[in-house]
Amino acid sequence: HEIISVDPGLLTIAGGKLTTYRLMGEQVVDRALEKMGAGRVSREPSRSAEVPLPGARDPGALRDLRAYAEGLAREH
Repeated sequence: HEIISVDPGLLTIAGGKLTTYRLMGEQVVDRALEKMGAGRVSREPSRSAEVPLPGARDPGALRDLRAYAEGLAREH
């Protein structure tokens, strides 16, 4: 995969595979924070590798995707 700065304020990520999406996400967020100015952002290390995918803890919770998505929207 490759992360490209297309325009000021716009990053594009191209390529990659499903198996590396967490790494790609972490890298693009790091690049965005870098562009925003690290001094303005207090940041903890990424926990992406530790956070389970949606439904991993309770696969039954994904039976009603709309309710699950609405719950996530309220939470975040």
